Amino acid sequence: MVPTTAARARALSAEITACAEHVEHQRRLPGELLEALAAAGCLRMVAPREHGGDELPLPDVVAVVRELATADGSVGWVVGQAAMAQVVLSRFPRSTIDAVYAGGCDVVGAGAAAPKGKARRGEHTWRVSGQWPFASGIGHASWFYGQCVAFGPGVPEGSDGTPHTRMALLWPDEYTVEDTWHTTGLRGTGSHDVVVRRTDCPEERTAVLSGSTPTLDRPAYRVPAVEYSGMMVAASGVGIATGAIEEVVALAEAGKRPSFSPRSLAESPVFQDRLGGALLEVESARCLLERMAELLHSHAEAGTDPSPGERALVRGGFHHIASAVTRAVDTAHALAGGSAAYTGAPTERRLRDVHTLTQHATTARESVKLLGATRVGEIDPSLAW
Repeated sequence: MVPTTAARARALSAEITACAEHVEHQRRLPGELLEALAAAGCLRMVAPREHGGDELPLPDVVAVVRELATADGSVGWVVGQAAMAQVVLSRFPRSTIDAVYAGGCDVVGAGAAAPKGKARRGEHTWRVSGQWPFASGIGHASWFYGQCVAFGPGVPEGSDGTPHTRMALLWPDEYTVEDTWHTTGLRGTGSHDVVVRRTDCPEERTAVLSGSTPTLDRPAYRVPAVEYSGMMVAASGVGIATGAIEEVVALAEAGKRPSFSPRSLAESPVFQDRLGGALLEVESARCLLERMAELLHSHAEAGTDPSPGERALVRGGFHHIASAVTRAVDTAHALAGGSAAYTGAPTERRLRDVHTLTQHATTARESVKLLGATRVGEIDPSLAW
């Protein structure tokens, strides 16, 4: 039987763990690790089959990201955002998709969906300027996508006066990277700012992300960007928490005895109780993550739209998962005792990683309100497909 991509990702755990400290200090993944991830199929997960990619469904991608984040949060995050970039790319014209994959399917894209740029329409181009933060993996990227507020002749506005947005795809010689990623956690993602100054982007390298049909209109690409992005964040969180629990269990199994305690950690009723609670937090988060992935994939496969209630459930689920895994990691860090007090200790790094993850827009508490409002018939316009 051919091993799945998730199984190959799991097989990289020891290699990833061994270089986790290096990843954090360098604020990027080393070249050797990128090569190993490519060989395992982790960089071609959502690349189209006609270009040699695997075009995996969302549940399979989620499983891979979770496995990688169990070994190291930054590695899982970068691979998840690379998959997200491939989904965004599916909205661009065919000529641009072909150009990105011209050299092969194991390419890393990076980008930002927040409209931090401006694009002025010309005759056959869009003049793009802007500065986009949080471009995860940009140090490894062979292309960048940035969301822009679009204006100029013939550019429409929404019915409520909201600006039209347009995504621009740019090559490395068309942007600069500013070293801004000095953060509490997820340092290895290298999520620096990308700066573009008055660059003319051809029409065929632009696309409308929101509400559009993918050029590659197939199940792997039909999940909307907001939901796909949130699934990558949630999968990373479940992986980080899983790894934290595994680390504190390993301490207990190794016979760790807290100072001045008559019992080993494993024998302590308090430890057992708190560990059990953390295990349930992670397991509940994993089950909800898988339920959401299957829900979104079932609609993508059938070519149908989730109902507002289903979409609200997924968005509210992002916050719920982030909260659950954060509680689990906080508990693991506390149970690890003095060994987790040192900067760079595995559980200490996971504590910083998971709290940084909770700052992502998809984990905001506001989404829980949307779920409750929908349940009583007050459907928010943002849930429109």
